[in-house]
Amino acid sequence: MLPADATYGGGGATTTKSPPPVPATGGLMTAASKSTAQPNTGFVPAQASTTTYNPATAGSTGYTAATGTAQTYDPTKVDKTGTTYDPTLQTVQGNQLVSNQLNDLTAGDSKYIQQARQQGQQQAARSGLMTSSIAAGASERAAVAAALPIAQADAARYGTVADANQIATNTASQFNAGQTLTANTADATAANTADQFNAGQTNQMTQANNDATNRANEFTANAQNSTSQFNANSLNQAGAFNAGQANQQSQFNAGQVNSGLMSQAQLNEQQYQFDKNLNAQQSNQYFGSQFQREQQMSQILSSIYNNSNLTPAQQQQAAENAKAIFQGLWSATNNTFNAGVPQVFTNV
Repeated sequence: MLPADATYGGGGATTTKSPPPVPATGGLMTAASKSTAQPNTGFVPAQASTTTYNPATAGSTGYTAATGTAQTYDPTKVDKTGTTYDPTLQTVQGNQLVSNQLNDLTAGDSKYIQQARQQGQQQAARSGLMTSSIAAGASERAAVAAALPIAQADAARYGTVADANQIATNTASQFNAGQTLTANTADATAANTADQFNAGQTNQMTQANNDATNRANEFTANAQNSTSQFNANSLNQAGAFNAGQANQQSQFNAGQVNSGLMSQAQLNEQQYQFDKNLNAQQSNQYFGSQFQREQQMSQILSSIYNNSNLTPAQQQQAAENAKAIFQGLWSATNNTFNAGVPQVFTNV
């Protein structure tokens, strides 16, 4: 085909040619090319994710202290039953009275009284008092006089014995009451001492058991708290370690991805530079070939229109034939280019 700016005259054709196209120098293809190579724009780097962990917390374990109940006792009281006595009181008995003793003696007919009466009668007879009444009176007075010392002695003896018996009875009762009180007091003291000792032993045992229970509970609580803290620390250490490992792995993976992307970007850039240079070479070859055909066409048309042996009609026909031939060549070249040749144009 003719250049777009070629003009033809009626009687003689004049050709005005545009300057030859500027060959490509490594830049992008011009509008005549099918596609243009795009530069590598880099890559979006992969981002590493951050892994965290929720820290484990330790619980606190306490204990309820064991408390003891004090053991008391009710003191044994002294039993006063049988520890007192009612004093034996003495009443005047008949045998303790001189009168009763005297009556008993004079009323009897003992040899002693008979002799006393006889002596009284004899005394009255010597005195000339022989009447019966006087003699009888004298006889009784003599009997009473004789019996009175005996009656007094007997009554005194009975009184002395009664006093001695009363004192002995009261003394024995008092002694027995004292002994009973002493025994009851000793028994109560022994019982109270035993109860107090047993209560003290029970309280000591209760305190010892409570102390042992509290120490065991305190030890158990401390052990549980220590175990809880150890487990929490272990979980936190494991969580921190695992999170650190995950972060390192994430960073490593992101680095590997970025390294791969960077390598691919470098390869793409190298491919782009190679394709760009190849495009420049192909473009220069293509436009150089077109320029040569245009020069050949111009020369042929110039020789046709400058041939004086040809009539204008023949010149016109020859020019049309030449243009048809070159049009076919240009169409074949354009079709080849549009079909994807050179291939490098479609790979960029």
